[in-house]
Amino acid sequence: MESTNQLEEIKQKGKTLKFEDDDNDDAEFFYNKEFDFTNDLPAVLERGVDYRQNQRQNPERQECIFEKEPEGASESDYVVNFSLSLLEACSLNEKVPNIISRILLNNLYIQMQEKEIEMTERHQQIALDKLASVRAELLSDYVTKFKLTNHVDQNFFENLARQYVAQNKFHEAALLIYKFKFHNLFDLKVILDKLIDSNRMPAAKQLCEDSEELKLYLIKALSTNDNCKIAAQMIKEFRFDINNFPEVKERLMKNSMRYYLGRFLYKKPGSDDYLSLDRIEDMFLGFKPMLAYLVEDLVFKGKMNEAKGVVLRNYLDDTLRQDVREQLNDVIYNPNLDPVPYDVFGPLSVGEYLRLPPHVTVEFITTNDDIKKLDQLFDEPFIGVDSEWRPELTKFHKTCPSLFQISGSKVSYLLDFVSLKDDKDLDNKLSDIFSHKNVTIVGFAFNSDVEQFARKFPNLKFYRYIHNFIDAQNYFSLVTKSPPMTGLAKVCEKTFGKPICKKEQMSNWERRPLRLSQQHYGALDAYILVDLIQNLAKQGEECNCHLEKHVRVLDNRHYRPVAKDDDDEEGNGFLDSRPPAIFNPQERQRNFGGGDKKKEKDFIPSKGLTPEMKSFGFIVDKTLFKVGKMLQERKVDCKIPEKGLESEQICALAIKEKRVFVTTNLRLFNKKLNVPSCCVAFKTSPFSTLFFILIQLQTNSLQSKSFSNYEQKILISLAAFIEQRWQKKQFNQFPRCDEIIYIY
Repeated sequence: MESTNQLEEIKQKGKTLKFEDDDNDDAEFFYNKEFDFTNDLPAVLERGVDYRQNQRQNPERQECIFEKEPEGASESDYVVNFSLSLLEACSLNEKVPNIISRILLNNLYIQMQEKEIEMTERHQQIALDKLASVRAELLSDYVTKFKLTNHVDQNFFENLARQYVAQNKFHEAALLIYKFKFHNLFDLKVILDKLIDSNRMPAAKQLCEDSEELKLYLIKALSTNDNCKIAAQMIKEFRFDINNFPEVKERLMKNSMRYYLGRFLYKKPGSDDYLSLDRIEDMFLGFKPMLAYLVEDLVFKGKMNEAKGVVLRNYLDDTLRQDVREQLNDVIYNPNLDPVPYDVFGPLSVGEYLRLPPHVTVEFITTNDDIKKLDQLFDEPFIGVDSEWRPELTKFHKTCPSLFQISGSKVSYLLDFVSLKDDKDLDNKLSDIFSHKNVTIVGFAFNSDVEQFARKFPNLKFYRYIHNFIDAQNYFSLVTKSPPMTGLAKVCEKTFGKPICKKEQMSNWERRPLRLSQQHYGALDAYILVDLIQNLAKQGEECNCHLEKHVRVLDNRHYRPVAKDDDDEEGNGFLDSRPPAIFNPQERQRNFGGGDKKKEKDFIPSKGLTPEMKSFGFIVDKTLFKVGKMLQERKVDCKIPEKGLESEQICALAIKEKRVFVTTNLRLFNKKLNVPSCCVAFKTSPFSTLFFILIQLQTNSLQSKSFSNYEQKILISLAAFIEQRWQKKQFNQFPRCDEIIYIY
C-alpha cells in the first residue's frame, strides 16, 4: 500500500470539507489551527445529514468527504462510510482531541458487535484505504477492530514509523515504536530530544520506561532551568535518588531561591508581594546551600554589602564558591548600610489592619509542664484553632505543622509542635477539649489543617473527633448570603472593616524564638475566629440562620489522606548539602522571580457512586453562563442563576428544584455537601460536544426533519456509548475522561 501517497493526497484534497446547500453556496470548514471543533462538529454532522437527504438532487460532490453511494448500497454502507470519513477528518485536524476520534471508532465497533452493522469486505477495504490517515494513537485498535491484521504486518508499521520520523512527526513515531517494540530499530536519544523540544513528556517517559540508560538520558536532557521541575518529577516516578542528579538538585534550589529574591529585588517596599532581605534570609535559615546561592546572586547583582552581611551572620565561608569568596574578601561590611529588621508585636503592613485586643494575652506551650495551662479553655464556649508550617522550598523539601494556635476569648495559646509533636499528654489534653460537649471548636477551611496533621502526625488523635464544630467560612456565607470568601483576611475585612495583615503567613515557623510579628499573627489568627463567630451568630439570629443549627460533629477517625508518591520519602536533608557543580563564568543569564504557578488538581470521585439522569432540567454554575445560553438556544430546560451566587448556593438551588448542576468547581465533590441527584463537572473538552448531543437526545430535541434515521442511529449510538462508560466508570480508558463525573 502506498500509504505516503495516500496521506499526501488526503491532505491536499481533504483539508477543506465542503458541503453544498440548496442554493449551491459552499459552506467550508477549514481544518487548521483556527478551527473550533467543539462548536463546529454539530454543524459538520448536520451538513452530512443534509448531504444524505439531498444527494439525489446534487449527485456530483467531488470534494465532499461523504461520497456518493454506489447503486444498491445498504444502510450499513452509509453508516460505515459516514463514520470512517468523519474519523478521517478528525484525525487530520491536529486541533481535534484524540478522544473524539476514539469515540467514533469505538462507537462503530460496538455497532458491529451488536450486529447493527454487518461488516463486509467492502467495509474492510474502506477502512484499509483510510488507514494511513488514522492517528498513531488509534492505529493498533483500528487494525484490530476492523480485522486488518491479515492486510498489514510489522513491516507496515515500521515503515510508517520511519515515515513519521522523516516528516518530523516524532510524537507519532514514538507511539508506534513503543506499541510495536521497535526500540532497537531507531535512534531513541534523537527522538527523545525532539519530544522534549515539542513538550511531549508523556510519550518521552513511555518510550524509555524499559531502559535505565534512556531514563538517565531523559533526566539529564531535562536538567535545564525550564525543565528541572519535570526532571524532578521523573526522578520521583522512576524512584531514583535526587542526590545522584546534582544538576537537577542545584537548579531546583536556585530557582526556589530566585523566586524569593525576586520579591526583594523587583517588588516595591510596602507592596503585598515585597519581601525584605532579612525575611528571605530567615526563610533559608539552617540551610547553608540555599544561603550560599543567595549570596552568589547578591554578588552577581552588585549588592556586595548585603552579601557580606549574610556570609558573616551565617558562617558561610566554607560553603561559597571560591570566586565569590575572593570577591567578598576585600569587602568591609558596614551594618549601617543594611536596613534594620523591622519587628513589632502587630501588623507589618502599613495601613489599617486588625490587632490583637489588649485584654488578650499570649501564652507559649513549649514544655510538658506548660500543658496544664490549657485547662482554662474548658470554660470557653468558643475556641478558635489554626496551625502554621514552614513553606516547602523545593519539591524534595518536606515540612510539617510547627505551630498550633488555640484561643479562647481571653488567652491565645501558641503550642510548639517542634518540641511537643510526640507528647502524649498534650494529645490527650487537646482530645479532651475537642470532644467536650460544652465547647464549640471554630475553624476556617479547617480541612487543610486536618489533612496536614493526618499526613504528618498519624499517631495524634485530637483532631480526629470534634464534638461541636463550625466552619466560619461556610457560616459567613450562609449568614451574609454572599459568595464564600477565599481567605480569612477578606472575611474579616467585610465583617470588621479591617483585614488581617498576612505578611507573616509565608515565613519560617520553625525558628525559635518566634519574631514578635509572628507571635502576633499566630495569636490573632486563632483569636479572631472566636470574635468572628460571635459576631456572625448575632447576625444569624436576625436572619433566621441560627448558629446551633449549623454546629456539627466532625468525625475524622476513619479518614486517611490520599497517598502521594513521596509519602514514604524522607524530605529532611535535601537542603543540607550543596551538590557539586563546576562554575561557568559565562553563565550569566539568570531568571529571577516568577515561579511556576500551575498546579495540578487532584480529584478522586467517591467510591460507590452511581450516575442517574432523572431530573427536571439543568442549572449552570456562575462561570458557565455562556454554556447555559447555548443550552437554552437548543431548547434545553436550563436555568441560569442570578449573578452573585456562589457554587455552594447554586448547588443548594439545584437540590431544591431537582436540577442537574453543571459546574467546573471540582472542589465541591470533595466537600461533605448534599449534592444533587446528578452533578456534572463540566470542562471545555471533547466531551462537551457529545455531551450536548446526549442532552438533546435526553430531551428528544433531535426528533426533527433535519435528521434521518441513519443519523439518529449514529448520534444515539455515540451518546449510548458515552453513557455506558459513565455507568461502568471506565474513565481511565480515555484521556481526560475524568472531566465529566456523575455524582449520585
